[in-house]
Amino acid sequence: MRWGRRRAFVRQWRPSRRRRFVPADIEGMGPSFDSSGAGGAARRRRAFGRLSNSCGPGLLVARAVVLVGSVVYIAARFSDRGALVNIGFWLALAGLAMVIFGGGAREFAAILQSRVAMACAAYAAAIACSILVAPDVETAWRSFRSAHGRAFISAMFVAYAASRPEHARWLLAAIAMGAVVVSLKQSAEHWAHWLAAGQVSPAYQVIRKNAPGHAFYLPALIAVALLAAKRWLRIGLAVAALGEAALMLFAAARGAWLSVAAGSLVAAVMSRRWRLLAVLAISVVALGGIVVMLLPEHLIAVRLQHGFSTSGRVAGTWGPALDLIAERPVIGYGYGPEAFDQAFDAAVTHHPEWGVQRSIGPHNIYLGAWVAGGPLLLGTMLWTFFEVGVALVGAFRASDDSDVRALATASLAAFVSAYVVHGLFEDPLWLAFGILLGLSIGLRRASCRCRSSAPPL
Repeated sequence: MRWGRRRAFVRQWRPSRRRRFVPADIEGMGPSFDSSGAGGAARRRRAFGRLSNSCGPGLLVARAVVLVGSVVYIAARFSDRGALVNIGFWLALAGLAMVIFGGGAREFAAILQSRVAMACAAYAAAIACSILVAPDVETAWRSFRSAHGRAFISAMFVAYAASRPEHARWLLAAIAMGAVVVSLKQSAEHWAHWLAAGQVSPAYQVIRKNAPGHAFYLPALIAVALLAAKRWLRIGLAVAALGEAALMLFAAARGAWLSVAAGSLVAAVMSRRWRLLAVLAISVVALGGIVVMLLPEHLIAVRLQHGFSTSGRVAGTWGPALDLIAERPVIGYGYGPEAFDQAFDAAVTHHPEWGVQRSIGPHNIYLGAWVAGGPLLLGTMLWTFFEVGVALVGAFRASDDSDVRALATASLAAFVSAYVVHGLFEDPLWLAFGILLGLSIGLRRASCRCRSSAPPL
C-alpha cells in the first residue's frame, strides 16, 4: 500500500511533456510559421486553425487588408505612380482601422509598446517645437504633413503587418518588387534620353533622382539574396541586384555608391555569407569593366566627374548650413525646406564665400535637423536612429524564423544605406523612413512571437 500511494503521488505531480494550449496562443503567440523542418507544414496548419478560431473572420480579413496595402505601399514607394502609392497607403490605413475597431485594439497597443515608439514620440515632439519656431507655421505644418507626418502614419500599419511572422515573406517580396520597379523606371528614362539625343552622350540630364531608391532597395535586395534558402532564388535575386548596380553607376551619385557599399557590408556581417558577397562584388567590378569598354570614354569620365565632385557640396550646402547653425545654435530656424531657404536668402548677402546665391538645401540630414530645430531635434533623431538599429539587430538575434531574420537583415541594410550613410550627402525621402520605422517595431514583436512559440524542452 505504501508503494502504491507513492507511485500515484509521482504520477499526479509529474509534469506533462505534451505542449498545452495557453492563452498566449490567442494573440498569435503560438507555433512558428516557419516552414523549415520536418513538421513545419503541420505546425502551420495547426497554428492557422487556432488563429482562425480565436480572432474571427472579420479580424482575419482586416489583417489581410493591412498586409496587401503595406505590400503595395512598400513596392511602389519610389515609383512615379502616385495613385498606386496612395492606394496602398489608404488601403492599409483602412485595414488598420478595421483591426482597431474590430477587436484588435489591445494587440495593436501592445505592438506599439517599444523603445522605438518612445523615441519616435520624442522625435515627433521635437519636430512640433521646430514647427512652432518656423517663420511661417502654416507652411511648416504642410511640409510636416507631406513628409514626417505621413511617415509616422505609415509606420503604424507597416508595424502591424510586420508583427506577424507569417507576413515576413510577403514583405520581402514587396522589397524585391520595389527594386525591380526602380530599375525599370531608370532604364526607361535612360532609353528616352538616349533616343532624344540620338547617341550615347553625357549631354542629357544626369539622372540622380533615382539614387534614393537605389540606396533603399539595392542593399535590401542583396541581403535577401544572401539569406535566400533556395539556389534558384539566390541566383535570380543576385542577377536583379547586378542589374540595379549597373544602372546605379550611371546615376552619378556618389552618396548612393557609398551608401549601397555600406548597406551591403552590413548585410554580409549579419548573414556571414562572405563568399557569396565576394562573388557579387567581383561580378559588379567585371560588369563595370565591360561597361567602360563598350561606352565612349568621355561618357565615363563625365559620369565619374559628376559623381566624385565635392566643390559645390562643401561651398554651397554644408558650409552655409554650418554658418546658419553658428548664428542660431539652440533654437534653429524652423521645420521644412521653406524655412531653410528663407534663412539662406536672408544671410547670403553677408556670406560671399558660399559660392551660390540660391539655396539648394543642406544635403545632409544631420545638419538639416540642427538648422531646423537645434540640438533637441538632432538628438531625438539620433536617438530614433539608434533604437531602430537596436530593434532590428535584436529581432535578427531573437527570432528562429528564417523569413523574419531575412527581413530584419534587409531592413537594417536599407536603413544604414538610405539614411545613416546616404543622409550624409543628400536629403533623402522621409516618406520611406516610415517603412523602416514600422518594420523595426513590428519585427521586434514578431521575433518575440517566434521565440515564445518554441516547444518546451
